Order: sequence, then structure tokens, then C-alpha cells
Amino acid sequence: MSNNNNNNNNNSKEAGHETPKNPVSTSAWGKIEASKAAMRTSNPIRMIVDRMTVKPNPEKELIALSIGDPTIFGNLRTAENVTKAICDAVNTYAYNGYPHSCGYPAARRLVAQRYQTPTSPLGEQDVILTSGCSGALEICLTALANEGDNILLPTPGFSLYQTICESKGIEC
Repeated sequence: MSNNNNNNNNNSKEAGHETPKNPVSTSAWGKIEASKAAMRTSNPIRMIVDRMTVKPNPEKELIALSIGDPTIFGNLRTAENVTKAICDAVNTYAYNGYPHSCGYPAARRLVAQRYQTPTSPLGEQDVILTSGCSGALEICLTALANEGDNILLPTPGFSLYQTICESKGIEC
């Protein structure tokens, strides 16, 4: 990444982490201004990946490491008993709609039972299940910090912490 000090946008924090330059979009509905959160949001990983220009070596097989989902390329298969349990659950039609926003009560209860200790009792009301790590981080940071707050982030760490904080106006 190179330093781009020629950026005319004063909101840019560092090279490769620029605020979008055109906050207004024209559509069939007219001009639509981007929200403050959208204007503050950027993803450092996307900035790097989108700018990469790497010529593949024709003598070597590509090993893709970009997304972090080990199942996407078929190299981590789901166990057959898990696949069967999911299919059985789907076929009951009991789980084909939206669950409670914090997760199914029975699943939350089981998580609470598994992780409680004698000094830290837990109930299903203490557990929130999310659809992946990104959703969990968004919920946690939104619940714990307000716009203008300052938090410490681990370094090196997952860049999504910074992305979420910036979109919420949280300093990091």
C-alpha cells in the first residue's frame, strides 16, 4: 500500500482507507445522499484485495486464502451426521421461518447450560445467537459503545472491528 497524500478528502484517515468521494447517488427516486454511517464505512481487507494485481504463476495451483470460509472450496466437508440432522430439521417445517432475533430458545438454553459455571449461572436470556462472527461483533460494539466513544482494539486483529467502529462513529 502506498501513501496517497494527494487525496482531496479531509475525512481520509490513511492511504487505502479513504472515505467515499461521491456521497450522492442519482436514481429513479432522484438524488439520494449516503448516510453518515455509510460515509464512515470502509473495509481495509476489501481495499487491499480490490487493488491487488497479482499475476498467477501458471506452474502452481492457486490456494485461495481470501474469504476465511474453509467450506467454499470444498476442502472442509460437513460431517454426514450434521447434514442429516439439518435435513431432518428442515423436513419438519418447524424451522423454515424466522427464529427469535436472539436465536431459538432451545438452542440458547443448551448454550447456557454448556457454558455456565457454579460461580457464573446462565439462562437462555443471557445468550444471544448470531449468524456468524460479523453479526456478533456488530451487535456487541453497538450495544457497548456510543458514537464518540474511544475503545482499544487488538493489534494485530480482525479488521472488521475497525470497520464497524468507524461506521458507528466510535474512535479506535
